[in-house]
Amino acid sequence: MDEHESEQGEAGLRQKELDLTPNQREFAESLGIDWRSSDSLTAVLQRVEHELGQRNIHELIRWFLLSVYRHAHKGKWERPQDSDLTEDVQYRLTDQLAGSDEYKLSLLTVLKDSRCRYTLLKFGKSRNPARRTLSNTTKAYKQARQLLLSQEMLPLVAASKAIKPAENPASIESSKTIESSESSESKASSDRIEGGEYKENCDSKAIDVLLPQQPHAGQEFPARESASATAVHRRAARRGFQGGDRVDQGDLAVQSVAAREQAEAAEDALSEEEFEELDKALGSATNSSAQRWTYNTNEERFSLLLGVLAGSAACVLLLWLIY
Repeated sequence: MDEHESEQGEAGLRQKELDLTPNQREFAESLGIDWRSSDSLTAVLQRVEHELGQRNIHELIRWFLLSVYRHAHKGKWERPQDSDLTEDVQYRLTDQLAGSDEYKLSLLTVLKDSRCRYTLLKFGKSRNPARRTLSNTTKAYKQARQLLLSQEMLPLVAASKAIKPAENPASIESSKTIESSESSESKASSDRIEGGEYKENCDSKAIDVLLPQQPHAGQEFPARESASATAVHRRAARRGFQGGDRVDQGDLAVQSVAAREQAEAAEDALSEEEFEELDKALGSATNSSAQRWTYNTNEERFSLLLGVLAGSAACVLLLWLIY
C-alpha cells in the first residue's frame, strides 16, 4: 500500500514537471505510452500523435467538442466518461465536423499550442494556454456550438440566447433620432406659442401707449389734450395703427425692411462734391499714364533708336546663324 502511494506521488510530481493535465496523462496511458520517460510535454504529445495516426484529427475534434459542450452546460466534470454523452454520440458528432476541411484548418489554428490538445478546455474572452483557456469568439468554437444547437444538446437558456436575433443598431439609432426630433419639435412649438402671446401683449401695450383712451360719455378733455391726441393719432397712422386696430405684422416688417434698405442706399450714395473729386483724380491718373509713354526729350528718342538698332542686329545675327 505504501509503495503504491509512493508511486502515485512520484507520478504526480513527474506530471507537474512535464505540465501534463490529468486528461493528457490518462489519454496517453490509454494508448500504452510511457509518458514518464519523456523529456517534455511536447515529446509526450508527439508520441500520442504518432500512435493515433490518421485518427489524430478526430481525437482533437472530440476533445474540443466535449469542452464546448461542458462550457455550454456549465459542467464541473473533469473526464469525458463523466459527461452524459456516450462515446457513440461523441464520435458521431465528431464525424460531422471532421467532414469539413475548413473546420479542421480552423481547429488546428486554435490548437496551435500543444498544451491545449487532448484535454478538456475552458473558454473566456481572452486566451491563456497555460491555464488551458481559449477564446469563445473563434470560428471553431462557434461552429461546434452551432452543431450542438442543431442537435438540441444545448440547455434551454443557452439555446434561447443563441436563437434570439440581435437588435439592429440602425433601427435603435433611428428610433432615438425620432424621439429626439419629436421632443425638439414639441419644445419649439411651445416656445412659439409663448413667444406669440408675449408679442401680442407687447403690441397691445404699444397700442395703448400710442392711442390715448377715448373720453367717456359726458367727459370732455381740454383743447391742449385734444390737439396732442390728434398728433398721436397721426403718428400711429403712419406707423400702421388705424382706428385702434393693428395693421398686419407682415406689412410692417416689409415696410421696415424697405425703409432700412433706402437708408443704407442713401448712406452709400456719393454726394456731388465727392463725385467731382473722384472724377478729377481719375482724370489726373489718366493724363500721367499717357505722358509716361511719350518721347519728348532727345535722350528718350536716342534710347528708343538704340533699342531698335539692337533688336535689328539680333534678328540679323539669328538669321545668319540659321542659314
